[in-house]
This record gives sequence, structure tokens and C-alpha cells, in this order.
Amino acid sequence: MSNRAFLKKSTRLFLVGIGFLILTFIFSQGAYSGNVRGVTDDTIKLGVIVDLTGPIAVNTIPYLEAARNYFRYINEQGGINGRKGTI
Repeated sequence: MSNRAFLKKSTRLFLVGIGFLILTFIFSQGAYSGNVRGVTDDTIKLGVIVDLTGPIAVNTIPYLEAARNYFRYINEQGGINGRKGTI
């Protein structure tokens, strides 16, 4: 197979793949627009996974505190589209 034929074939495959991804994105939007776990009319719940015990906890607890402080700041500013965030 020559370089030109290979390039033509790989370009086609790439464009087909991109087209497939775009169509998947477009048609999947309706599935996520309805009921979303953790989001209600007045709150947004966010879950995080951090180690609170063990040798790595020294590094992960500050991240949890930073997330809590950030949500506290966001909530003081009025929340996200009027919804309060919780962790």
C-alpha cells in the first residue's frame, strides 16, 4: 500500500470516527437532561473519594478541606444557578 492510499484510508477512518462521536453526543443529550442523581431544585451533592485514615491521609485531607471551603465560598455567593452545593 502506498503512502497516499494509506493516508487516504486513515483519513476516512478518522472522519468516520469523529462523525460517530458527534452523533453519539448529539443523540445522548436527551438521556441526561432529565433526572440527574445528586441534583435537586435547591441542592447539588458532590461526592469525593479521599483517604481519611492511613499514611496517605496527611496528603488527602487538605484536598477535602479545600473542596469544602470552596463550596462554602460558592454558597455564600448564591450557589450554582441558585442551588447550594454540598459534599
